[in-house]
Amino acid sequence: MDLIRVNEAHCRDCYKCLRSCPVKAIRMERAPFSQQLRARVDESRCVLDGRCIAECPQKAKSVRPAYPSVRSLIAVNDDVWVSLAPSFVAAFAHLRPGQVLAGLRKLGFAGIRETAVAAEWVAAAHRKIAEKSQGPVITSSCPAIVNLIEMYIPEMLPNLAPIVSPMIAHARMLKKEAPCRKVVFIGPCLAKYDEITRPGLTQDVDQVISFVELETWWAEEGIDPSQLEDEYFDGPAPLEAVLFPLDGGLIKTAGLTPDMLSNRTLTVSGLDNCQDFLINLAASEPVPMLVEMMACPGGCINGPLMPADSDDAFARRMRILKYREERPNYRENCPARENSLADDARAEHADYEFLQRTYENRQIISVEPTEEQIKEVLAMTGKYAPEDELNCGACGYNSCKEKAIAVLQGMADPEMCIPYMRTKAESMSNLVFFGTPNGVLVVGSDERILDMNSSAERIFGTSRNHLVGTLASQWIIDSSDLRRVFEDNEEIVRLEKELPELGLIVLVTVVSAKKENVALVIVEDITSQRQRETELQLVRGVTLERAQEVIDKQMAVAQKIAGLLGETTAETKVILTKLMRVMKEEGNTDGAVSGDWRRPTE
Repeated sequence: MDLIRVNEAHCRDCYKCLRSCPVKAIRMERAPFSQQLRARVDESRCVLDGRCIAECPQKAKSVRPAYPSVRSLIAVNDDVWVSLAPSFVAAFAHLRPGQVLAGLRKLGFAGIRETAVAAEWVAAAHRKIAEKSQGPVITSSCPAIVNLIEMYIPEMLPNLAPIVSPMIAHARMLKKEAPCRKVVFIGPCLAKYDEITRPGLTQDVDQVISFVELETWWAEEGIDPSQLEDEYFDGPAPLEAVLFPLDGGLIKTAGLTPDMLSNRTLTVSGLDNCQDFLINLAASEPVPMLVEMMACPGGCINGPLMPADSDDAFARRMRILKYREERPNYRENCPARENSLADDARAEHADYEFLQRTYENRQIISVEPTEEQIKEVLAMTGKYAPEDELNCGACGYNSCKEKAIAVLQGMADPEMCIPYMRTKAESMSNLVFFGTPNGVLVVGSDERILDMNSSAERIFGTSRNHLVGTLASQWIIDSSDLRRVFEDNEEIVRLEKELPELGLIVLVTVVSAKKENVALVIVEDITSQRQRETELQLVRGVTLERAQEVIDKQMAVAQKIAGLLGETTAETKVILTKLMRVMKEEGNTDGAVSGDWRRPTE
């Protein structure tokens, strides 16, 4: 049906829905591209008691809305009637019953009647069957209980009264008056959405909406019922059946005693209690004649789809009891007794065909894993012997073995074991805390050392017991630097310090852990590093000095060579100059003789 929807962005991997589900119909799946688990309701296993919706602290689960379909139904049909559950009085803490009716009229419903009228017929039919039965009769008015028996305890089907719920009976009554009439049931029950789809019940109620949906619809239409004048119900008024939403209400309506000391009748509410009772009923002695069962603790007034502002269970119960006395005020000019079914009429019509129904065996069949498979899953979370199995229930399952079976059936994940994951996380953090070569001090807001690792003991040359409880400023960091973290809200402070008494040079990093109101002081011993840097500096200085000496020597040699080269060059220049001068002089002499030889005679 895709009835229960989960907002994956809001689901926080808390397992509360799983812990609250008696039949463990919650499948835990890993979100895509994430290690976080998400809850999904497996409706093939779900009895639709709706506790997972009510219990979810993040409000991640909701019901697929049906009121838009009802609005469309009213738009095309002028004969749409409301069958209003008797718990309506408890649902709206700030409205008078007549204002609820006025708000419904504003939405366009043609008529409004109380489901409790049919509840009187249903109660009478239960009494008649119980008085004739040779064994205990289990009431069938709660559809979640019917689902529980059909799906998980089918051996109790013969004891389940073959009577429809008041909702179905009332719809049949309304349609008997007008076959083309459409009926919308409004109540606090999730299982009602599914009940109208069960075989043999599909032609009765046309739509179901919850009180929560009704509030949403009013808000969308801009209707504020608190500003409206009281309206009245149509049709006959119920008598004791207005108590039907309380535990023991059916027995009281049937004219039997709901006395808890009686062995003729018994009221069991809360799905866990009902499941335990049904499983052990065969071994009970004596057995009650009539067992009224309600999935919601305390009855329908604590249904999962009650508005959030409907007060506590006691206040809801008191409003029901008050309405029991005031109900004639909500019948226009007609006392309740005159509009009610007489006791003999109820008894006469208790066998009407429209009250009958059948059931089907829908037992959940799961393949049971072998002991070896279970042991393998248990070993994945460090459980190798029975004493390793804590059976704490934190994962949502009642035992480690039950969770292991769920893992093998694809309903759970091995890492849902919270004690194991905590141990694993602590092991990882301890590995970091104690395995790091750096010293780590945990310092409180009073500047005293709360804890330290073994590396810090080695650095400071003293034991943990000697340092824990002392002021950090005595050992490693000034108080002013710590105040920068605690008071000035600096995330990280880094500084280098010399510890001459220890012969150390350290790099100190202070990291704020605001949530825990502590600071992590990480001490890195950089003495060797600084010594290497000093040695390197010395080597660098000596190298430079040696290089300078080589350069100086080379320059001296160059200068000497240059000097020698300069003298030789000068001498060569002088000699060549002289040679050139001589050559020129000799040339001039030869030129004069030749000239005389070439001159012509006179």
